[in-house]
Amino acid sequence: MDPDTHVATIGPGTNLGDLQDRLLHAGGRAMSHGSCPQVGVGGHFTIGGLGLMSRQWGTALDHVLEAEVVLANSSVVTASDTQNQDIFWAIKGAAASFGIVTEFKVRTQELPKGATQYTYTFSQGDVLDKVKLFQAWQSIIAKTNITRNYSTELTIFQNGIVITGSFFGTTEEFEEFEQENSLPFRNKGNVAYITNWLALVAHAAENYLVSIGGALLTSFYSKSVSFTTDELFTERGLVALFTYLDTAPKGSENWWVIFDLEGGATNDVPMNATAYVHRDAVMWMQSYAVVGFEPPAFIARRFLDRLHQVVIENRPPGPLRSYPGYVDPYLANGQMAYWGSNLERLQSIKSLVDPDDVFHNPQSVAVVP
Repeated sequence: MDPDTHVATIGPGTNLGDLQDRLLHAGGRAMSHGSCPQVGVGGHFTIGGLGLMSRQWGTALDHVLEAEVVLANSSVVTASDTQNQDIFWAIKGAAASFGIVTEFKVRTQELPKGATQYTYTFSQGDVLDKVKLFQAWQSIIAKTNITRNYSTELTIFQNGIVITGSFFGTTEEFEEFEQENSLPFRNKGNVAYITNWLALVAHAAENYLVSIGGALLTSFYSKSVSFTTDELFTERGLVALFTYLDTAPKGSENWWVIFDLEGGATNDVPMNATAYVHRDAVMWMQSYAVVGFEPPAFIARRFLDRLHQVVIENRPPGPLRSYPGYVDPYLANGQMAYWGSNLERLQSIKSLVDPDDVFHNPQSVAVVP
């Protein structure tokens, strides 16, 4: 950590749990990143990196100032806004198609002073009850002027719905926010004011572990889709969603559907400023089915595929966008879903720096003849 600029130098093998500890103890600093402590920064910093502070600080990759990259021809280059700019642009969203990052330099942030965090569990009710609960939550996140100090997540699982929220500010500011937005669940949940940064992050990680299973070695299938303001759920769409979830064969008891509020600082960045293109998303949906140590069963995969089909069928027509960090091997036209309008430029850069397609996977950026 540079004591004057607060720029941190980080190796790609560092995981998020170690990252938050080391930034804290190297100068009381932090940065935006995801909630799962086992995730490594090598992929996280180069594919997006969404988490608790994204609405205030942007994505993890928005913090990257410079990177050392090994290219397909075995050369090692430094990429930044002032040198090897095309490579720098490409690795901020699609690095696995272009090279191996061996070092990052990132800007860091002052620690937040504290936050009010709450968890509300809804375990009973029919389809219409669940629709009303989701509508109440969505009515808050749909506000275009909602403060960036607020982060929230709604998780649907086998036994009910869990809503979590974090408001960064004083308890008095949270009370005002609660009244302005008529939070329908705050007084029915567990609420705590937390001032310790590691405790704040641990709370988010705990919610993630409850949802996903964290470090457990399992086989799972996952899908994702983004929502713009115009694509948020209608009542008809929510009825279709919860009717399907109540009646469809799952193939697994361990499944989750997670909705995250996004936007804020993440969307301040133009869509073409980095390879990461999802700058108009205000909500993400991620779904998972865990099937133990065996490959995902057909029924579990069909359950999630059909779930996303139900969602897409009940919103306005438009391009399907998926988060490149949630790899979906069965996603049709994955490259367009991951990178959208930035794909053409990515293909041009790929043809220049990796014409033999050394850095290849089934959904990587392709070399265009």
